[in-house]
Amino acid sequence: MEEGDKMMSETEISEAKSIDVSSADKFYFNDECSVTWMYYNPDGNYGAGQMVTTIIDEKTMQQAYTELNTLSATDQKLALDSFFNTLYSECKTYIDDNDGSSRFADMVNAFNSDDADMVIENIADDPLQNAEKITDFFRKADSYFDRFVANKEDAINQNKGKSR
Repeated sequence: MEEGDKMMSETEISEAKSIDVSSADKFYFNDECSVTWMYYNPDGNYGAGQMVTTIIDEKTMQQAYTELNTLSATDQKLALDSFFNTLYSECKTYIDDNDGSSRFADMVNAFNSDDADMVIENIADDPLQNAEKITDFFRKADSYFDRFVANKEDAINQNKGKSR
């Protein structure tokens, strides 16, 4: 805990948890070869909750995509874990703790009411399908990444043709 931060009391946490926030993960196109991923983490900030904003850049998406496709041939669970761990650990992430303030409530209201470019409900329920959705979404956002994926897919297809 940073100096000057104080833990919320049980009552403050209970009041803060009563905020109505979407459980969806939302994705937005950015201007420059990146995508913003936002979601609400109800367990953060000692159970009071927090908004998490992650900026996925092209280099990190390439790394996550490469790991997903390299490892999926041998261990799909490891591949998916690696894909999401790369996004969680290598991207710029901003955390806004639910401190019960009107500023946080305004942020949640904007999150609940805005029109995201892509919404994924229950992202952990089908990690393979959702990794593919994120990859496809990023391909639409970034033509360089789209070519990167196309080149990787071409190489895979050429290797399959040689092994026959």
